[in-house]
Amino acid sequence: PLYHFYVSPEYYESWKYIPFLLGGFVFMTLGTFVSSSYNVHKDSKGFLFSGISGAITNIIMNFMLIPVFGVYGAAIATAFSYVCVFLYRIIDTKKYLKINITKHFFINILFLVLVLGLAFVDKNYMICFQLLLLLLMAIYNRTIIYNIIKNVLSIRKSKNKDLI
Repeated sequence: PLYHFYVSPEYYESWKYIPFLLGGFVFMTLGTFVSSSYNVHKDSKGFLFSGISGAITNIIMNFMLIPVFGVYGAAIATAFSYVCVFLYRIIDTKKYLKINITKHFFINILFLVLVLGLAFVDKNYMICFQLLLLLLMAIYNRTIIYNIIKNVLSIRKSKNKDLI
């Protein structure tokens, strides 16, 4: 709803592509996190091949989806290519480290898909459902959130002690 006031009328329709791009961004970030093991092990081939796999996936899907779905097709292709890069890197980096993808991860991805999917329902009260899902997601991840806050505060306290 705020997007309507935030941008000019010519750009208002662009909100429809944000859920796909935001989902792709999440997987791009996850893929970037996993790729840090390439840096540690000086494996530039891993970067190259994972990037090429994502680029090829994106190009092929763009050719398939843009004629059918237009700009939506490009957004979907981009999001899917980032998922492919993430999966490639998860599989490829097993030689360096073991990453357990648990049901907790899949439940969080399900929350994300539901929140982003609700963006397409054109009802004013859907934002309430999105906020409710985000609240449920925060409750579901409360232990992780608590530990992050606790660690940040302990780091902050130790830095303050160093300053004194």
